Amino acid sequence: MSVPPTAIHIAGSPQIANLIRTARSRLIVVAPAVTLDVAEAISDRWRSLPPGAVSVVLDLDPEVYRLGFGTEAALELLVATGAEVGDAVRRQPGVRIGIVIADNQTLIYAPTPELIEAGPNTRGSTNAILLGQPSPGLEHDLVPTDGEPRIGRVALSGGEFDAIKKDLEDNPPQKFDIARRMNVFNSYFEFVELELTGVHIDRKRIQIPTHLLGVADPKTQEQISSHFQVVPERSVLSGEAIRKDRDLLARKFLTVIPNYGTVVRRSKKAELAEEVRKLQQAVAEFREKLRAELQQAMDKSRGELVKALLPGVQRNPPKDWRFSDGRKPDKDTCKQFLEQELTQAFGAADRLIAGMIVRLTFKGVTYEMLKDETFQAAAAKAGLDVKMMHEELQAAPAQKSDNSVS
Repeated sequence: MSVPPTAIHIAGSPQIANLIRTARSRLIVVAPAVTLDVAEAISDRWRSLPPGAVSVVLDLDPEVYRLGFGTEAALELLVATGAEVGDAVRRQPGVRIGIVIADNQTLIYAPTPELIEAGPNTRGSTNAILLGQPSPGLEHDLVPTDGEPRIGRVALSGGEFDAIKKDLEDNPPQKFDIARRMNVFNSYFEFVELELTGVHIDRKRIQIPTHLLGVADPKTQEQISSHFQVVPERSVLSGEAIRKDRDLLARKFLTVIPNYGTVVRRSKKAELAEEVRKLQQAVAEFREKLRAELQQAMDKSRGELVKALLPGVQRNPPKDWRFSDGRKPDKDTCKQFLEQELTQAFGAADRLIAGMIVRLTFKGVTYEMLKDETFQAAAAKAGLDVKMMHEELQAAPAQKSDNSVS
Protein backbone atom coordinates (compact mmCIF):
# COMPACT_ATOMS: atom_id res chain seq x y z
CA MET A 1 0.00 0.00 0.00
CA SER A 2 1.49 3.35 -1.02
CA VAL A 3 1.82 6.14 1.55
CA PRO A 4 -0.13 9.26 0.49
CA PRO A 5 1.86 12.51 0.29
CA THR A 6 1.74 14.72 3.36
CA ALA A 7 -0.35 17.91 3.29
CA ILE A 8 0.75 19.72 6.45
CA HIS A 9 4.15 21.39 6.13
CA ILE A 10 6.66 23.91 7.41
CA ALA A 11 6.74 27.01 5.20
CA GLY A 12 9.34 29.63 5.98
CA SER A 13 10.73 32.08 3.44
CA PRO A 14 13.24 29.57 1.95
CA GLN A 15 10.57 26.92 1.39
CA ILE A 16 8.13 29.45 -0.10
CA ALA A 17 10.82 30.76 -2.45
CA ASN A 18 11.66 27.21 -3.55
CA LEU A 19 8.03 26.48 -4.39
CA ILE A 20 7.73 29.74 -6.35
CA ARG A 21 10.75 28.81 -8.48
CA THR A 22 8.99 25.61 -9.61
CA ALA A 23 6.30 27.63 -11.46
CA ARG A 24 6.41 27.03 -15.22
CA SER A 25 2.99 28.16 -16.42
CA ARG A 26 1.52 30.44 -13.79
CA LEU A 27 2.23 31.95 -10.39
CA ILE A 28 -0.08 33.65 -7.89
CA VAL A 29 1.20 35.03 -4.59
CA VAL A 30 -1.06 36.56 -1.92
CA ALA A 31 0.44 37.76 1.37
CA PRO A 32 0.61 40.75 3.74
CA ALA A 33 4.18 41.29 2.48
CA VAL A 34 7.16 39.13 1.51
CA THR A 35 10.83 38.87 2.40
CA LEU A 36 13.62 39.65 -0.05
CA ASP A 37 14.41 36.01 -0.91
CA VAL A 38 10.74 35.39 -1.75
CA ALA A 39 10.64 38.62 -3.78
CA GLU A 40 13.73 37.52 -5.73
CA ALA A 41 12.05 34.21 -6.60
CA ILE A 42 8.88 36.04 -7.71
CA SER A 43 10.94 38.51 -9.75
CA ASP A 44 12.73 35.67 -11.53
CA ARG A 45 9.46 33.97 -12.48
CA TRP A 46 7.78 37.27 -13.42
CA ARG A 47 10.47 37.97 -15.98
CA SER A 48 10.39 34.40 -17.35
CA LEU A 49 6.69 33.55 -17.55
CA PRO A 50 4.35 34.88 -20.26
CA PRO A 51 2.52 38.20 -19.74
CA GLY A 52 -0.43 37.83 -17.35
CA ALA A 53 0.86 34.55 -15.92
CA VAL A 54 2.01 36.14 -12.63
CA SER A 55 -0.20 37.88 -10.06
CA VAL A 56 1.23 39.40 -6.87
CA VAL A 57 -1.25 40.64 -4.25
CA LEU A 58 0.04 42.34 -1.07
CA ASP A 59 -1.47 44.37 1.77
CA LEU A 60 0.82 47.38 1.10
CA ASP A 61 0.00 49.07 4.41
CA PRO A 62 3.28 50.43 5.89
CA GLU A 63 2.30 48.87 9.20
CA VAL A 64 2.87 45.35 7.83
CA TYR A 65 6.55 46.23 7.36
CA ARG A 66 6.80 47.67 10.87
CA LEU A 67 5.33 44.39 12.14
CA GLY A 68 7.87 42.44 10.10
CA PHE A 69 5.68 40.53 7.64
CA GLY A 70 8.16 41.52 4.92
CA THR A 71 10.75 44.08 3.92
CA GLU A 72 10.70 47.36 2.07
CA ALA A 73 13.55 46.13 -0.16
CA ALA A 74 11.35 43.22 -1.28
CA LEU A 75 8.52 45.59 -2.17
CA GLU A 76 10.87 47.84 -4.14
CA LEU A 77 12.12 44.84 -6.14
CA LEU A 78 8.58 43.69 -6.95
CA VAL A 79 7.43 47.16 -7.97
CA ALA A 80 10.46 47.54 -10.24
CA THR A 81 9.95 44.08 -11.77
CA GLY A 82 6.25 44.73 -12.37
CA ALA A 83 7.06 47.98 -14.17
CA GLU A 84 9.73 46.19 -16.22
CA VAL A 85 7.31 43.52 -17.52
CA GLY A 86 4.39 45.91 -17.97
CA ASP A 87 2.44 44.75 -14.92
CA ALA A 88 2.03 45.87 -11.30
CA VAL A 89 1.79 44.65 -7.73
CA ARG A 90 -1.86 44.58 -6.65
CA ARG A 91 -3.35 45.72 -3.35
CA GLN A 92 -5.56 43.81 -0.89
CA PRO A 93 -5.91 45.77 2.37
CA GLY A 94 -5.87 43.73 5.56
CA VAL A 95 -4.80 40.41 4.08
CA ARG A 96 -3.23 38.22 6.78
CA ILE A 97 -3.09 34.87 4.99
CA GLY A 98 -0.42 33.59 2.65
CA ILE A 99 -1.30 31.81 -0.62
CA VAL A 100 1.06 30.56 -3.33
CA ILE A 101 -0.27 28.88 -6.46
CA ALA A 102 2.56 27.53 -8.59
CA ASP A 103 1.18 25.66 -11.59
CA ASN A 104 -0.89 22.86 -10.09
CA GLN A 105 0.31 23.23 -6.47
CA THR A 106 -1.43 25.38 -3.88
CA LEU A 107 0.25 26.40 -0.63
CA ILE A 108 -1.75 28.09 2.11
CA TYR A 109 0.34 29.31 5.03
CA ALA A 110 0.19 31.51 8.11
CA PRO A 111 2.60 34.47 7.81
CA THR A 112 4.34 35.33 11.06
CA PRO A 113 5.50 38.88 11.80
CA GLU A 114 9.15 39.13 12.86
CA LEU A 115 8.18 41.57 15.58
CA ILE A 116 6.56 38.65 17.41
CA GLU A 117 9.07 35.88 16.73
CA ALA A 118 11.99 35.04 14.50
CA GLY A 119 9.89 33.15 11.97
CA PRO A 120 7.03 30.67 11.66
CA ASN A 121 9.26 27.60 11.67
CA THR A 122 11.78 28.50 14.36
CA ARG A 123 10.66 25.56 16.49
CA GLY A 124 10.08 23.18 13.62
CA SER A 125 6.35 23.80 13.90
CA THR A 126 3.93 23.44 11.02
CA ASN A 127 2.26 26.50 9.58
CA ALA A 128 1.14 25.52 6.06
CA ILE A 129 -1.03 23.21 4.00
CA LEU A 130 0.16 22.07 0.58
CA LEU A 131 -2.65 21.06 -1.78
CA GLY A 132 -2.99 20.26 -5.44
CA GLN A 133 -5.05 22.32 -7.87
CA PRO A 134 -6.75 25.33 -6.25
CA SER A 135 -10.46 24.98 -5.57
CA PRO A 136 -12.92 26.61 -8.01
CA GLY A 137 -13.82 29.18 -5.36
CA LEU A 138 -10.19 30.17 -4.86
CA GLU A 139 -9.66 30.35 -8.61
CA HIS A 140 -12.68 32.62 -8.93
CA ASP A 141 -11.50 34.93 -6.11
CA LEU A 142 -7.98 35.29 -7.52
CA VAL A 143 -8.07 34.71 -11.31
CA PRO A 144 -11.64 34.61 -12.63
CA THR A 145 -12.13 33.70 -16.29
CA ASP A 146 -14.21 36.85 -16.73
CA GLY A 147 -14.42 40.10 -14.81
CA GLU A 148 -12.08 41.41 -12.11
CA PRO A 149 -10.72 39.30 -9.23
CA ARG A 150 -12.35 39.72 -5.84
CA ILE A 151 -8.93 39.70 -4.13
CA GLY A 152 -6.30 42.13 -5.42
CA ARG A 153 -8.58 44.12 -7.64
CA VAL A 154 -6.60 47.40 -7.54
CA ALA A 155 -3.07 47.83 -8.88
CA LEU A 156 -0.49 49.79 -6.88
CA SER A 157 0.15 53.21 -8.40
CA GLY A 158 3.45 55.07 -8.41
CA GLY A 159 2.06 57.73 -6.08
CA GLU A 160 0.90 55.11 -3.58
CA PHE A 161 4.32 53.46 -3.63
CA ASP A 162 6.01 56.82 -2.96
CA ALA A 163 3.61 57.42 -0.04
CA ILE A 164 4.48 54.01 1.44
CA LYS A 165 8.21 54.76 1.20
CA LYS A 166 7.73 58.18 2.80
CA ASP A 167 5.72 56.66 5.65
CA LEU A 168 8.46 54.09 6.31
CA GLU A 169 11.13 56.80 6.20
CA ASP A 170 9.22 58.86 8.77
CA ASN A 171 8.44 55.87 10.99
CA PRO A 172 10.84 53.05 10.07
CA PRO A 173 10.55 49.45 11.30
CA GLN A 174 12.45 48.66 14.47
CA LYS A 175 15.26 46.16 14.56
CA PHE A 176 13.20 43.07 15.11
CA ASP A 177 15.71 41.21 17.28
CA ILE A 178 15.66 44.10 19.76
CA ALA A 179 11.90 44.56 19.44
CA ARG A 180 11.35 40.86 20.20
CA ARG A 181 13.75 41.14 23.10
CA MET A 182 11.63 44.03 24.35
CA ASN A 183 8.52 41.86 24.07
CA VAL A 184 10.29 39.07 25.95
CA PHE A 185 11.45 41.45 28.68
CA ASN A 186 8.00 42.97 29.03
CA SER A 187 6.49 39.47 29.11
CA TYR A 188 8.58 38.61 32.15
CA PHE A 189 9.29 41.92 33.85
CA GLU A 190 7.82 45.36 34.23
CA PHE A 191 9.34 48.53 35.59
CA VAL A 192 7.59 49.62 38.74
CA GLU A 193 7.63 52.58 41.12
CA LEU A 194 6.51 51.96 44.68
CA GLU A 195 6.31 55.30 46.45
CA LEU A 196 5.51 55.89 50.09
CA THR A 197 5.34 59.57 51.01
CA GLY A 198 4.38 61.61 54.02
CA VAL A 199 4.81 58.92 56.70
CA HIS A 200 8.17 60.15 58.03
CA ILE A 201 6.48 61.97 60.87
CA ASP A 202 9.58 61.64 63.07
CA ARG A 203 11.50 63.64 60.45
CA LYS A 204 9.02 66.51 60.48
CA ARG A 205 10.50 69.68 61.86
CA ILE A 206 8.88 72.93 62.94
CA GLN A 207 10.86 76.00 61.98
CA ILE A 208 10.97 78.31 64.96
CA PRO A 209 10.88 82.03 64.12
CA THR A 210 14.40 83.44 64.40
CA HIS A 211 13.27 86.42 66.45
CA LEU A 212 12.08 83.98 69.14
CA LEU A 213 15.17 81.80 69.03
CA GLY A 214 17.42 84.86 69.10
CA VAL A 215 16.19 85.96 72.50
CA ALA A 216 16.66 82.54 74.08
CA ASP A 217 19.73 81.84 76.22
CA PRO A 218 22.56 79.75 74.65
CA LYS A 219 21.58 76.61 76.54
CA THR A 220 17.99 76.80 75.26
CA GLN A 221 19.21 77.55 71.75
CA GLU A 222 21.44 74.48 71.79
CA GLN A 223 18.55 72.39 73.07
CA ILE A 224 16.04 73.28 70.36
CA SER A 225 18.28 74.63 67.54
CA SER A 226 16.23 76.38 64.82
CA HIS A 227 13.93 73.43 64.18
CA PHE A 228 11.88 71.44 66.63
CA GLN A 229 11.03 67.77 66.16
CA VAL A 230 7.27 67.15 66.07
CA VAL A 231 7.44 63.63 67.53
CA PRO A 232 10.52 61.81 68.87
CA GLU A 233 12.19 59.01 66.93
CA ARG A 234 10.79 55.50 67.51
CA SER A 235 7.53 56.96 68.73
CA VAL A 236 4.42 54.96 67.81
CA LEU A 237 3.49 58.02 65.78
CA SER A 238 6.76 58.04 63.82
CA GLY A 239 5.57 55.95 60.85
CA GLU A 240 8.52 53.56 61.25
CA ALA A 241 6.28 50.45 61.12
CA ILE A 242 4.71 51.56 57.83
CA ARG A 243 8.14 52.25 56.31
CA LYS A 244 9.34 48.82 57.40
CA ASP A 245 6.37 47.15 55.69
CA ARG A 246 7.09 49.05 52.48
CA ASP A 247 10.76 48.01 52.60
CA LEU A 248 9.80 44.35 53.11
CA LEU A 249 7.55 44.48 50.04
CA ALA A 250 10.40 45.93 48.01
CA ARG A 251 12.76 43.25 49.25
CA LYS A 252 10.29 40.47 48.44
CA PHE A 253 9.05 41.57 45.01
CA LEU A 254 11.39 44.12 43.45
CA THR A 255 14.78 44.00 41.74
CA VAL A 256 16.81 47.17 41.28
CA ILE A 257 18.68 47.79 38.03
CA PRO A 258 21.20 50.44 39.11
CA ASN A 259 20.77 53.82 37.38
CA TYR A 260 17.66 52.60 35.51
CA GLY A 261 14.95 51.71 37.97
CA THR A 262 13.19 48.84 39.67
CA VAL A 263 11.43 45.86 38.07
CA VAL A 264 8.96 43.24 39.21
CA ARG A 265 8.29 39.83 37.68
CA ARG A 266 4.94 39.90 35.90
CA SER A 267 4.09 36.59 37.54
CA LYS A 268 4.28 38.44 40.88
CA LYS A 269 2.54 41.61 39.71
CA ALA A 270 -0.93 40.70 40.96
CA GLU A 271 0.43 39.58 44.34
CA LEU A 272 2.43 42.81 44.66
CA ALA A 273 -0.65 44.87 43.79
CA GLU A 274 -2.67 43.08 46.49
CA GLU A 275 0.06 43.62 49.10
CA VAL A 276 0.25 47.30 48.16
CA ARG A 277 -3.52 47.54 48.54
CA LYS A 278 -3.13 46.22 52.09
CA LEU A 279 -0.33 48.74 52.69
CA GLN A 280 -2.57 51.54 51.43
CA GLN A 281 -5.24 50.42 53.88
CA ALA A 282 -2.69 50.39 56.69
CA VAL A 283 -1.57 53.90 55.76
CA ALA A 284 -5.19 55.11 55.75
CA GLU A 285 -5.72 53.62 59.23
CA PHE A 286 -2.42 55.10 60.43
CA ARG A 287 -3.45 58.51 59.08
CA GLU A 288 -6.75 58.44 60.97
CA LYS A 289 -5.00 57.38 64.15
CA LEU A 290 -2.54 60.20 63.72
CA ARG A 291 -5.20 62.80 63.12
CA ALA A 292 -6.09 62.94 66.83
CA GLU A 293 -2.94 61.64 68.52
CA LEU A 294 -0.53 63.76 66.46
CA GLN A 295 -2.42 66.92 67.32
CA GLN A 296 -2.09 66.02 70.98
CA ALA A 297 1.64 65.37 70.54
CA MET A 298 2.07 68.67 68.71
CA ASP A 299 0.16 70.53 71.42
CA LYS A 300 2.42 68.94 74.04
CA SER A 301 5.57 69.85 72.09
CA ARG A 302 4.34 73.40 71.64
CA GLY A 303 3.67 73.65 75.38
CA GLU A 304 7.23 72.49 76.12
CA LEU A 305 8.59 75.09 73.72
CA VAL A 306 6.55 77.82 75.38
CA LYS A 307 8.05 76.86 78.75
CA ALA A 308 11.58 76.76 77.29
CA LEU A 309 11.35 80.08 75.46
CA LEU A 310 9.17 82.11 77.85
CA PRO A 311 11.95 83.17 80.29
CA GLY A 312 14.09 84.45 77.44
CA VAL A 313 11.36 86.36 75.63
CA GLN A 314 10.15 87.80 78.93
CA ARG A 315 13.61 89.19 79.69
CA ASN A 316 14.18 90.40 76.14
CA PRO A 317 10.93 90.49 74.13
CA PRO A 318 11.15 90.86 70.35
CA LYS A 319 10.87 94.44 69.11
CA ASP A 320 7.50 93.76 67.54
CA TRP A 321 6.11 92.94 70.97
CA ARG A 322 7.16 96.26 72.58
CA PHE A 323 5.04 99.38 72.81
CA SER A 324 6.10 102.53 71.01
CA ASP A 325 7.39 104.06 74.24
CA GLY A 326 9.68 101.03 74.74
CA ARG A 327 7.62 99.33 77.43
CA LYS A 328 7.92 95.51 77.58
CA PRO A 329 4.81 93.35 77.69
CA ASP A 330 4.12 91.62 80.98
CA LYS A 331 4.60 87.89 81.53
CA ASP A 332 1.04 86.89 80.60
CA THR A 333 1.15 88.95 77.39
CA CYS A 334 4.55 87.46 76.47
CA LYS A 335 3.11 83.99 76.98
CA GLN A 336 0.04 84.90 74.89
CA PHE A 337 2.15 86.25 71.99
CA LEU A 338 4.54 83.30 72.22
CA GLU A 339 1.69 80.77 72.08
CA GLN A 340 0.15 82.60 69.11
CA GLU A 341 3.36 82.57 67.07
CA LEU A 342 4.21 78.95 67.90
CA THR A 343 0.65 77.85 67.09
CA GLN A 344 1.02 79.46 63.68
CA ALA A 345 4.47 77.84 63.18
CA PHE A 346 3.23 74.38 64.17
CA GLY A 347 0.02 74.51 62.18
CA ALA A 348 -2.57 71.74 62.39
CA ALA A 349 -1.88 68.01 62.30
CA ASP A 350 -3.95 67.70 59.11
CA ARG A 351 -1.32 69.69 57.25
CA LEU A 352 1.40 67.21 58.19
CA ILE A 353 -0.53 64.11 57.19
CA ALA A 354 -2.10 65.44 53.99
CA GLY A 355 0.64 64.00 51.76
CA MET A 356 0.57 60.51 53.26
CA ILE A 357 0.20 58.37 50.11
CA VAL A 358 1.18 54.95 48.73
CA ARG A 359 1.50 54.95 44.94
CA LEU A 360 2.20 51.95 42.68
CA THR A 361 3.01 52.66 39.00
CA PHE A 362 3.92 50.15 36.29
CA LYS A 363 5.89 50.95 33.14
CA GLY A 364 7.25 48.83 30.28
CA VAL A 365 10.87 48.85 29.11
CA THR A 366 11.49 50.99 26.03
CA TYR A 367 12.99 49.98 22.70
CA GLU A 368 15.76 52.57 23.11
CA MET A 369 16.66 51.17 26.52
CA LEU A 370 17.11 47.64 25.19
CA LYS A 371 19.41 48.95 22.45
CA ASP A 372 21.61 50.42 25.18
CA GLU A 373 24.45 48.00 25.98
CA THR A 374 24.97 49.77 29.30
CA PHE A 375 21.41 48.90 30.31
CA GLN A 376 21.88 45.29 29.21
CA ALA A 377 25.01 45.05 31.34
CA ALA A 378 23.27 46.63 34.34
CA ALA A 379 20.29 44.29 33.95
CA ALA A 380 22.58 41.25 33.71
CA LYS A 381 24.43 42.39 36.83
CA ALA A 382 21.08 42.57 38.61
CA GLY A 383 20.35 38.98 37.54
CA LEU A 384 18.18 39.83 34.53
CA ASP A 385 20.17 38.81 31.46
CA VAL A 386 17.74 40.03 28.81
CA LYS A 387 19.89 38.88 25.90
CA MET A 388 20.18 35.34 27.25
CA MET A 389 16.47 35.17 28.01
CA HIS A 390 15.75 36.19 24.44
CA GLU A 391 18.18 33.64 22.99
CA GLU A 392 16.66 30.87 25.09
CA LEU A 393 13.26 31.68 23.63
CA GLN A 394 14.56 31.65 20.07
CA ALA A 395 13.79 28.29 18.54
CA ALA A 396 16.44 26.34 16.72
CA PRO A 397 16.47 26.79 12.92
CA ALA A 398 14.11 24.42 11.13
CA GLN A 399 15.64 21.09 10.22
CA LYS A 400 15.26 19.59 6.74
CA SER A 401 12.50 17.08 7.17
CA ASP A 402 9.81 15.24 5.29
CA ASN A 403 7.20 17.86 6.19
CA SER A 404 9.08 20.78 4.62
CA VAL A 405 7.71 22.27 1.42
CA SER A 406 10.02 21.19 -1.36
